[in-house]
Amino acid sequence: MKKVLVLFVLLVMCLGVFAQEDDITIDEAYLRQAQKIMVIQSMAYQNDSDSKNEAISNIRDLIADGTFDSDNTTIIKVLMDMGMEGTARIFMENGSPTNYYTDVRINAAKALGEIGGEHAVNALVAIMRVDDEPAVLTEAVRGIAENIENGDITTQLVIADAVYSQTAINKDNRFANEFLEAVEMMVDNDVEIADVIIDEVVKIANRRNGYNSSVSAKAKDVLVNILF
Repeated sequence: MKKVLVLFVLLVMCLGVFAQEDDITIDEAYLRQAQKIMVIQSMAYQNDSDSKNEAISNIRDLIADGTFDSDNTTIIKVLMDMGMEGTARIFMENGSPTNYYTDVRINAAKALGEIGGEHAVNALVAIMRVDDEPAVLTEAVRGIAENIENGDITTQLVIADAVYSQTAINKDNRFANEFLEAVEMMVDNDVEIADVIIDEVVKIANRRNGYNSSVSAKAKDVLVNILF
């Protein structure tokens, strides 16, 4: 534990040093970013959630300052791995998982949505396929809705399946509402809505299916936006 803590402190110090160096050439800037990415990777694959969340925070800083390239598949792979902590990437100790970090998965999905682009959307789809935590799925659906390309029916199928899985037995009104907001976002972005998505919206709009009145009313509004 002490060894991990010392490494964590050193990595954070290194990131701070890099951040302070402003007067550098373009070549030096690329080198600095490469070094930052190496540090972030090291933090991301530590065993504790604090290091992973710190890695995600530093990735989001790169996104915010406009220096991150959405085609950087190295970082996207790192985020995807963190988005699967305890679901597809499971480490066991004494018969129990040691890395079921819901907060890490949520933050990783959020960062992927902020990155955008095809690679990030594919990573979010992969995360959705193995997770059933509504908070994680919410961030993934939101990130996909912001970045999905028109005609990407496969991704819409994954979203529809997630909604069905979450609401088939116990109606999760909160997740249903987030799904409806994502559909609205896709409509606003001129994405043609697939039939499978429309089917789920129709189910939510029908009060007999067990959703509360405000969510069902919102679903009806979304249907109007889709169809007209």
